[in-house]
Amino acid sequence: MKVIRGAELNTDHRLIIGDKCFRKTSRKCRGKRYEKIGTENLRKTNKQEEYKNKMIEKMNELTKEELEDREEWKLEKRWEKIKCSILQVAEEVCGKKKINTGTKRTRWWTEEVKECVKRKKQAWKKYTHRKLDDDHQQYIGNRNEVKRM
Repeated sequence: MKVIRGAELNTDHRLIIGDKCFRKTSRKCRGKRYEKIGTENLRKTNKQEEYKNKMIEKMNELTKEELEDREEWKLEKRWEKIKCSILQVAEEVCGKKKINTGTKRTRWWTEEVKECVKRKKQAWKKYTHRKLDDDHQQYIGNRNEVKRM
């Protein structure tokens, strides 16, 4: 900080000069990526059958292990084994998918919707440029089509 006197000696005004370092604003922190089991694959009947068969096999293995280890029969331990086997079989059958939390995920935004919105925007630009009734009717038709989707 510096104080600089004014040009006139009879004034009480003094100019103060200081240096201030501003930090750069940090970028928005994107969310972390994580993996999720693709359970939507279970809607397919062949995947359902595969999951069902593998789960039966896995549960049979667990019951054989429990019969052998009778002295360590604790509820929490059994639940942990069942949970791990369910997740393991689901991962084998369905696979995993990576989810990025920084991006929005909307199920309704498909290629068809994207093309329809694109046509609507083009019709709007055409209408605002030429101001014809036919272009306006075309825009209204496209707008209503987008609303119906």
